[in-house]
Amino acid sequence: MLIAAMLLLALAIFAPRSLSNTVPLGAETCPFDASELRGTSETLACHCPAEDTNGGGIWGSVIYTDDSRICRAAVHAGAITRNGGMVRLEMLPGRNRYRGSERQGLVSRSFGEWPASYRFLWSNERDNIRALRCPDTARNIAIGEAIRCRCLGIDSRDGTVWGTGVYTDGSRICRAAAHSGVIGESGGIVIVRREVGRARYQGSMRFGIASLDHGEWGGSFRVIAGEGNF
Repeated sequence: MLIAAMLLLALAIFAPRSLSNTVPLGAETCPFDASELRGTSETLACHCPAEDTNGGGIWGSVIYTDDSRICRAAVHAGAITRNGGMVRLEMLPGRNRYRGSERQGLVSRSFGEWPASYRFLWSNERDNIRALRCPDTARNIAIGEAIRCRCLGIDSRDGTVWGTGVYTDGSRICRAAAHSGVIGESGGIVIVRREVGRARYQGSMRFGIASLDHGEWGGSFRVIAGEGNF
């Protein structure tokens, strides 16, 4: 009994910690929002405690108004979970319009013209560079892999999609992105993650686009983020 207890204690002490909860030495806690950086092109690396992911308004999707709460927006963007973690954001000019959405269980709001914005940068620098044009479908993306690509306007206005939120891997990626609301029909940049197949896909009418029902299918994808040109 004593040996078992000692083994459990050792596991608790030496077990690896989640990277999302690891705080680098000297890391500063994120400010409430990024309004003090307005008018700059600075990047900011900071730590979001778990409690700071609760509460606070956010406006936009992927690109947010600079008065959106940073840690709340980071969860919405998929940069961290509600457990908190390190984030890196980049200041951007203002936009004529910000489109709200529901992601990661959080709802952001739409907003009109605003003087400054920010976005979160991924740890893999390749994901922050100019995106290549999206493939028509997700069939050639490996299960569990995510790609960042650009949807041209023509790509989001044509093609068939099956499902809602999660789509068959034979659905046209950019049309599905417009159906899910992460980009408009003028296109934009999206992040697409390939997933396993589902027993059933339910169609719906969203953002003026009709998707179809489908039965069991061997592969799926989800559009997990987007920078739409609205």
